[in-house]
Amino acid sequence: MPISQQKKRIYIDGLDGLRAIAVLMVLTYHFRSHFVKGGFIGVDIFFVLSAYLITNLLNDEWQKKETIDIQAFWQRRFRRLIPAVVAVILVTFIAILFFSGNSWLNQLKDSVAALTYTSNWWYIYKKVPYADFFTQPTPLKHLWSLAVEAQFYLIYPFIFVYLKRKENKAVKTWQVWGIFALISAILMSLLYQPESFDRVYYGTDTRFFSFMIGSILGTVWPWGRLNANPPQTVTRVLDITGIISFSVLMLLAIRVTEFQKWMYPVGFIVVSVFSALLIAVIAHPGSRVHLFFERPLLRWIGQRSYSIYLWHYPIIILTTPSKLTYTQHFVLILLQCLLIFVLAYFSYLFIEQPLKRSPLKKWGPDMKQAYYDNKRIAFNLLISSFLLLSLIVGTNVVAAKTVEKQAEKKAVTHQTAVKEETGEETQETAPIKKQSINKMIVIGDSIILGAENELKERFPGIIVDAHVGRQMSEGIVLLEEKYHQELGKETLLIVELGSNGPFSKRDLNHLLSLAGNSHVMFINAYVPLNWQDEVNQLLWTATHEDEKLTLVDWYSVAQSNLQLLEEDGVHLNPDGASVYVDLIQQQLQSFDIHLEKP
Repeated sequence: MPISQQKKRIYIDGLDGLRAIAVLMVLTYHFRSHFVKGGFIGVDIFFVLSAYLITNLLNDEWQKKETIDIQAFWQRRFRRLIPAVVAVILVTFIAILFFSGNSWLNQLKDSVAALTYTSNWWYIYKKVPYADFFTQPTPLKHLWSLAVEAQFYLIYPFIFVYLKRKENKAVKTWQVWGIFALISAILMSLLYQPESFDRVYYGTDTRFFSFMIGSILGTVWPWGRLNANPPQTVTRVLDITGIISFSVLMLLAIRVTEFQKWMYPVGFIVVSVFSALLIAVIAHPGSRVHLFFERPLLRWIGQRSYSIYLWHYPIIILTTPSKLTYTQHFVLILLQCLLIFVLAYFSYLFIEQPLKRSPLKKWGPDMKQAYYDNKRIAFNLLISSFLLLSLIVGTNVVAAKTVEKQAEKKAVTHQTAVKEETGEETQETAPIKKQSINKMIVIGDSIILGAENELKERFPGIIVDAHVGRQMSEGIVLLEEKYHQELGKETLLIVELGSNGPFSKRDLNHLLSLAGNSHVMFINAYVPLNWQDEVNQLLWTATHEDEKLTLVDWYSVAQSNLQLLEEDGVHLNPDGASVYVDLIQQQLQSFDIHLEKP
């Protein structure tokens, strides 16, 4: 049976399996898998599920007592959430203190935000991009979602009690939840900015609709009133609904990215609705879909999903050296996964379970008792952790050396090819009339920032407008609002965008329409993430279809010469900046450049 009684409280076994699917989505996303680009939707599944469960619990209590003990509700949430979070924050802070001492102050601020469950607003205030793949991300950034959940837990019981007291035939509770969901979705739509979606991604107000959809389900689909023996037709409808919902969620996890405009809010609404439908089917004792989600391995992972979620991100960040940040190193990922599960199991066994129902004053004795009851397991888990850490360190050293050797080999091959290509061009190229250029404008992100001084030194009068994290949509706005009057047939526009996220052919065409009759030079991207090939293919196609467009192939040079990059494997070091500008200069041979001095 999918539903069991535990101390007079209903427990739906299949929902553990759904938790497992959700947390595995998040893990694969944070491992930067090219196959699960949209794994971040696992968080939204958790939001809907949390609201569904909480609504059912509050409904049960209201039916028995016609009141809600809010203090007891918060105490249960406190015991469930706080201890494991504190453990993760302490271990992470100590690791930062020992191995990256210069960043301890930032880590302390993030830790305070995490402990007070305000991480999401802290990152909004500090303008920390959610998809920050280039600067060293904070190991606690994933706790933004727990902050959103905690804020929901803080206000939801008050709203629930108020609505229950005011509920009548004209206005139902689920209808109010629907209005709240609509307001939240509208807020996400209004506040969304293509160049920076972090405000709506982190915001409790703009994420509230996922919880409200879960609350609607909990109100109209209460777990205690579902028919365990429905007609065969109902069972078939339930199963078909469950299969379709699960398929849609998996397809979204594979296909979508956080950079797609339609996700805000349409995509996230779709995720939340299909999550609710899947939860409804799993919770119904008359369906058969729950059998898949009750598989022992899925249930085991799901029961420990909270600890897995807490530990996975700090482990990934702290044990992945910057040189390997953008590589898919299978052995390293496997060892990291093992360490995540070992620490999660330790946390579940010795922190989560003993303290889940204990009063604060008994936490110490209960943890001690849990240790005495499981001494051998504790010892084995600790030894396994140290062994895995040692293997990870060794793997990192070997992998880094391998990457360097591969880069050296590629560099030799690339240099030979360049010499041969240059020789051929020298023999075949006939003199052509050079095009006059009196203005050069460069629009880019942090990659161009690394070459800004070199560009200005070689081309006095050049305009360089670069900003960390800039995306194509922001570059389009910049052209419209700042440089539209500067463009013309004697202007060369150099565009380096695409390192921070993908853009569409429509975006590219929009930029080209703004450029008018200016000459446009694109620099392709070297950023080993799932949108790199998409961006570079768009640029290659555009520049080969229009002779007015030029392509600087930084990608080919960078992948063959990793020694030109900073430790993060993406940004330019001083040698890289020089080579980068060399490439640009090579493409300028067909132009007669005489820039106006500022």
